[in-house]
This record gives sequence, C-alpha cells and structure tokens, in this order.
Amino acid sequence: MGFLENETALMRLPCAYNPEEQAAGWYYYLENTLQFPFSAWYVEARPRTTGCDIRRQVRVIGLAELEDCEAEIDVLIDWEGDELPVPLRRLELVGRHRPIDG
Repeated sequence: MGFLENETALMRLPCAYNPEEQAAGWYYYLENTLQFPFSAWYVEARPRTTGCDIRRQVRVIGLAELEDCEAEIDVLIDWEGDELPVPLRRLELVGRHRPIDG
C-alpha cells in the first residue's frame, strides 16, 4: 500500500475548486499531520525486465516548498548529507510513523 492510499485521509481533504487548490489542500494537510523527521523506504521502480525495484531506507526531513508541489507532493530526504526532493508516492513507511531522534 502506498503512502497516501488511505480513505480516512481522503475524507479530510478540504473542498477544492481547481487542481492548484487541491494540491495546496494536500500540502497543508500533510504539513499539519506529519512529524519530521521519520524513516521511510524510498522505492525506485525499475523496468519489468530487471525483475526488481530498488528500496533504500531514508530519513524524511520535511516537505518541499509548496510551489514545487503543484503536480504532486514532494518531500525532502537526507541523501548522503544532501537534501533531495522526491515524490511522496515513492515512499513506504518503515514500521509505525515515529519521529527519528536527532
């Protein structure tokens, strides 16, 4: 199951009149709901011919800027000491949603 495939979350989304308002509604919902940092699996889908996806445990440190989230929600991960924006849909939670110490 993907990160946002949750009917309860969908019911909490405020009414939106256009795609920009819908994206902003999701952004502010996540901004008020998620507790950073937390661990997640970053899943990079590979072509079917390779037979496997690449999974790497990452530390999610925040949301990307709202302006960068109009097409889809991006989060920032710590990638070898750098902040890297990745689509939220590429993440899977590690265990329960708990902040990481430090």
